[in-house]
Amino acid sequence: MFFRYKSGLPADAPEPRPVYARVDQTEPIDDTGEAPSLVLLDCIDAEWLDDNRGRADHLSDPGFEEADRWISIIAIPSDCLGGARDVGELDEWYHLELRDPNKGAVAEQFHNLFQDPSERGVGHVRPVNSDESEMLSELAGWRGIEETPKSRIEEILNRIAPVDAVAIYDVGQGAATALLSHGVPVLYFDLGGSAVGNWRSFPEPLCQFCMTARPPIVLSHWDWDHWSSALRDRRALKLPWILPIQDEAGALGAVHSRFLATLRASGADIYWWSSKVRAIASPQTGITLFRPLGKTKNRNDSGLVLSVVRNDRKVLLPGDASRDLWLCNGHLDYLMVPHHGGRIDLAGIPFPANRQRSHLVYSYGVGNSYLHPLPRTVRTLRRSWKKSAHTALRDSSGLGHVGIDLAGRNRPMKLPPCGNCLCQLGIRQWI
Repeated sequence: MFFRYKSGLPADAPEPRPVYARVDQTEPIDDTGEAPSLVLLDCIDAEWLDDNRGRADHLSDPGFEEADRWISIIAIPSDCLGGARDVGELDEWYHLELRDPNKGAVAEQFHNLFQDPSERGVGHVRPVNSDESEMLSELAGWRGIEETPKSRIEEILNRIAPVDAVAIYDVGQGAATALLSHGVPVLYFDLGGSAVGNWRSFPEPLCQFCMTARPPIVLSHWDWDHWSSALRDRRALKLPWILPIQDEAGALGAVHSRFLATLRASGADIYWWSSKVRAIASPQTGITLFRPLGKTKNRNDSGLVLSVVRNDRKVLLPGDASRDLWLCNGHLDYLMVPHHGGRIDLAGIPFPANRQRSHLVYSYGVGNSYLHPLPRTVRTLRRSWKKSAHTALRDSSGLGHVGIDLAGRNRPMKLPPCGNCLCQLGIRQWI
C-alpha cells in the first residue's frame, strides 16, 4: 500500500499500466536553467479509475480505500512532456502510457513514499481530453471541502502555551518544525520528511515525534515532504490539522486526496484555511499565520507562513514560499530558508535584523536529488546573512535538530522530562 511505512524494502511493483498524471512540482537540476527539469507527477491508474469512478464523489471519500493500491508518483524529465521547464508551461493533467524500461524514455514510478522506484519506459503522452479532465476535476479536485470559520482557527492558536523556542527538526529532505514550550512541541508547522527519491536521507535514529501536548499541525502547503512524517508516527493522524485550501493552484491530486482520506479515517480534527483569509494573529502567543503575497496559482507560494515574535526576536517559517515575503515582515532575526535552499525568489527574501546575530536555517538532506541547497541560493543569501545553521550537519547521535532560543537563556535547554532522557527530538544545535 502506498502509505504503509516500510522504509528500505523494495517495492512490489505491478506491471506497467496507463496512468492519469497531475503535474505536482518541477525541480531544476542545475543553476543555469538550461537542463531539463525533473517533473514529479501525482498519478492514479487510468484503467482502474475509469472502471471505479462511480464508487464515490471524491477520492477522499469512504468507498475508495482500494485506491491506495493504484496511486503512485512518477519522476520524469520535463522534455518527455514537451520540453517545458516550469509548472506554468505544463498542462495540469496528462495521460501516460507506461512500458518496460527498455522501451522509450526512462522514468521512475514510486509505489510507496518510502521505497525505491520501478523503472518505466514512457510511451505515448498526451494531455487529458475534456471528459477525462471533468472526471479528474470532480474526483481529485477540491469538491466537498468547506472552509472553517476564522474564529475557530483563532481559538486553536490562542490555546497554545507560551512559546520559548522554535525547533527545526532534521528530517532529511523535507520540513518539520515545532514551537516549543519548556522543550515540548505545542504546535507543529509541517510534519514532513524525506520521501520518494530522497527517502534515504531521513535520519535513522528518528522513529517518533512528541505528541505530549496534543499539538495542532499546520500544513504550509500540499507537498508530501511537508506531511509524510505523519505516516512515520501515525499518532499524528489523530491530532488537529490546519490545512490550506489552494484551489487556485490546481487540483488537489490523487496522492494528496488519499492522504486526506487517511486523516479523516484516523479521526483527525480538520480545519480548512480559506483562500480568502489573509492572516490570523494571536497577540498573547506572538504567533501569526498568514498567506504570502506570491502567485496564487503556484502551490509553493499560495500556502501558509508562520511568524513568531517573542522577546523582540522574530522568526519566520515560510515553508516553500519565497515570493515577496519582505512586504509583510521587514527585517528578521531568524529565517528558515524557503524550499530547502532550492529555487526561490532571492529578490523577495527579508534582510537580517542584526548581521552579527541573525541566522538562516537550512533544512535538507545530504545527497538529495534536487541538489539543495543550490550554490547560487547560498551565495546570494550569504551577501546579507552572515550566519547559518544546517539540519544536515549531524552530530554523533546521527541527528541535526536546530533550536532557536527565544527566551534569552544563553545556554542549552535541557530535554523535556516526558522523554525520560530518551527524547529523539533533543536539540543538537542551539542558535
